Amino acid sequence: MSERRAHPRFPVNWSARILLADKSLHSAQIQNVSKGGLYFVFDQALAIGSTIGIEFFFNFRGERHRARAHAKVTNSALLSGNSGAGIGVQFLDMDKDIYHAFNNVLQELSIQE
Repeated sequence: MSERRAHPRFPVNWSARILLADKSLHSAQIQNVSKGGLYFVFDQALAIGSTIGIEFFFNFRGERHRARAHAKVTNSALLSGNSGAGIGVQFLDMDKDIYHAFNNVLQELSIQE
């Protein structure tokens, strides 16, 4: 079965902070990004359909940008070797100016492929 996605994904290695519903804050590592969401490695599986807060940083045109978004968990799978879980999320909201800069980074990433 082929995988169908609304937007292409691009590999990255960005640090993130995840805010769960219980208000606990955790570190995570983003492995890929797309216009509609991202995939990160986390220390635990999360319930599909749950909403999280996510904060991450990216560079664009020499400036460091902080992105904050609410996202819905669309995929959550334990990784082999007790190494945590892979979590896929879909963005629900993000500041429009930051989202514009984020989309520009995605365009740059698409050129580098």
